[in-house]
Amino acid sequence: MGLNAEVVVNEIEEGEITVEIRGEGLGLLTGRHGATLDALQMLAAIVANPNHDPGSRIIVDAENYRERRRELLRQMAIQQAEKAKESQQEVVIPDLKAFERRIVHLALKDDPEVETYSEGEGDDRCIVISPRAE
Repeated sequence: MGLNAEVVVNEIEEGEITVEIRGEGLGLLTGRHGATLDALQMLAAIVANPNHDPGSRIIVDAENYRERRRELLRQMAIQQAEKAKESQQEVVIPDLKAFERRIVHLALKDDPEVETYSEGEGDDRCIVISPRAE
């Protein structure tokens, strides 16, 4: 890709490995909404676990994109939960990947005023933030 970058591999915990790509101007590597990183992550997982046996979970990141995205999702979850509480109506958030829905669930799990659940199938799966009945 013509990028000048350094690759750092760390085992965060047993069974989880992060591959951090460091350098300047790595936006091309991130891609739209992290799509290129997701593709690289999938390729890395295939290479690391060639027999499709349960192996190490590989996380590929560049320019701290994954953590910035997690924080953005946490903030969005809190804002949407406030909206659900104020309106006393469910808020539906479409177009999130499974791991992104999980971040929203975890961000709101300790909020006693709302509950979250996923509904739908496949690409139509969404997360719902619902005010709890009083």
